[in-house]
Amino acid sequence: MLQHLKEKKDVGFFTSVAGLMQQCWYERLTKIVVVAVVVVVVVVVVIIIIIIIIIMVMVTITIMIMITITIMVIIMRAFILRIINNPLLPLL
Repeated sequence: MLQHLKEKKDVGFFTSVAGLMQQCWYERLTKIVVVAVVVVVVVVVVIIIIIIIIIMVMVTITIMIMITITIMVIIMRAFILRIINNPLLPLL
């Protein structure tokens, strides 16, 4: 076949093969770029979700600490008022 192509000087076969190879290369490059973009988007979304979870946990812990401090202040205030009003009564 190669001999036939040399004799006829038909370069169309080679140019069509070269064009096909180039098209395959573009398609492969496109697939690689698409996969890379999808991976980057997934990683960014996961990082954002982790940051949101960390912020929510920090806010929850802060609220729990504030509630605990408030309850402790109320209890201490009640004990102090009880001591001031009647120092002879037992605290418990």
